[in-house]
Amino acid sequence: MKKIFLAMMAVVILFVSSCQKENFGEESIVSFNIGTPEIATRAYSDGTKATVLQYAVYDGQGNYLDKLTVNDAKIQQGGATVSLQLAIGNTYSVIFWAAAEDAPYAIDFAQKTMTVDYENALCNDERRDAFYAYHTFTVTGNQTENIKLVRPFAQLNIGTNDYVVSSDAGYTPTQSKVVVKNIYTKLNLANTDTTQLDVTDPIQVTFDWADIERNEIFPVEKDGVVYEYLAMNYLLVAANKEVVDVEFTYTNGSTERTKAIGSVPVQRNRRTNIYGALLTSGVDFDIEIEPEYNDTTNYYLVATWDEFTAALDNGEKNIMLTADISYSDNYSLRKDITLNLGGNSITMPLFYVFSTATIENGTINGKMYARTGCNLTLDGLTFSGTISDDLSTEGHLQVQGGCDVYAKDCVFAATQVNGSQTRSLSIEASSSGTRKFENCDFKFVALGSNPGKYKKNVYVNTMSGTTTVDFTNCKLNVKAPNVLFASTYSLTNFTMSDCDNTAPTLETNRAKDAITEAEWAHISSLIANNKFSQVRLFYAGGSSEYIKK
Repeated sequence: MKKIFLAMMAVVILFVSSCQKENFGEESIVSFNIGTPEIATRAYSDGTKATVLQYAVYDGQGNYLDKLTVNDAKIQQGGATVSLQLAIGNTYSVIFWAAAEDAPYAIDFAQKTMTVDYENALCNDERRDAFYAYHTFTVTGNQTENIKLVRPFAQLNIGTNDYVVSSDAGYTPTQSKVVVKNIYTKLNLANTDTTQLDVTDPIQVTFDWADIERNEIFPVEKDGVVYEYLAMNYLLVAANKEVVDVEFTYTNGSTERTKAIGSVPVQRNRRTNIYGALLTSGVDFDIEIEPEYNDTTNYYLVATWDEFTAALDNGEKNIMLTADISYSDNYSLRKDITLNLGGNSITMPLFYVFSTATIENGTINGKMYARTGCNLTLDGLTFSGTISDDLSTEGHLQVQGGCDVYAKDCVFAATQVNGSQTRSLSIEASSSGTRKFENCDFKFVALGSNPGKYKKNVYVNTMSGTTTVDFTNCKLNVKAPNVLFASTYSLTNFTMSDCDNTAPTLETNRAKDAITEAEWAHISSLIANNKFSQVRLFYAGGSSEYIKK
């Protein structure tokens, strides 16, 4: 079956030719040509339900020109045209909103917001499809402005390939409902800064029982297997990717069955497809996020360690856990993957990473060792569990050699037993590579045989060459981190900013007079740019001093 790629609505602004001179203060007729795509076949998200266009105009200072607001322009499949008379030389912004006539959305053009009414929301409701755009332009005369309306929603699709098998076994689902946690109710229609969250008021939403539309075409075909819809819903989400918890239920009229999936990725104007043999299997399904209804990323779900390793052996590149998994021995990851823990945990003594990998959204119980040549991204992880000193690494996370590591929003909360080097983070023997830790919380607890001696710390071992280490906005609730540099290493390659609760000890392996002016200035900036008041600086030969604010 050919995958259908659905075009977005396009709005083309055409300036009608006139005999007016292009003098500031004069007016020009501005025509807005609104078109919808020709639909070759019936499918969810074909855009045909959005039949009402609303729009509002704002001056160059963002003031609402309420007399230029229209709430009831009609859109048909052939399109529509509206015109405005605007002053040449002036800058304007326009908000466009297109939706079904009875869609549950309230537009406040004065406040530039849209609010979703999720009360009494039903599953599989195509009336909730809608489009919007915010565009700023200056009237200079005859010109054309091209605007593309996009969805403010993610579309969450749930499909299965075993209707016939399930029906033959005596169970045919006829209705479905979906519960989604932490989606939003209000959108700022005029926000253009994607670094700022433009959605607010998160809630849990139940899309209640409605008939399953089996005549709709599911947007995924994989290896010749045809999938059919169990559920479809539109979710107001952020412009950047985030995760939500999903619970979906289906019934044949007498027996309900429910499945729950944590940390499902969603993103505005993209499809997230959950699919597999859902009616007859509890674990065999994937998650796909489809940007612009085009490119595809699959999330293959596993619930056991054996399923995890089998998925790797089968070449799966994106894997999500649906349960905690564990392994009694050490394990080496040598394949490039994205591993979403789905809020679950992986437990093992020692987890080696030799590949390009992203590991996110869950807990690592045990030691992780990022080895030479790897490229490792850690996002939203908690490092926990009890670790001992009978393994070949020190610290809960160890980075060695030229491995690149980026850790974001991670918590280091492990407990080390009888550790001769009690560390939450250890960076060893590095001559190249980058290590960046952003918004991380180091809260290591030491319970060794001599806890008064074996303190807790972040330890960065001998760095040389071009190795860089950066801590940004981290909480270092540990003994002062110790950083050891090779004698030829530039101290400027070690950076910290907006960090709290620590005063680093820097071992230079150089005489004091061998430290350059740039390095002295950098040491001063470490103190100035963080929430500590001093740095202890060691020199060759064992002497040291405190450099204070």
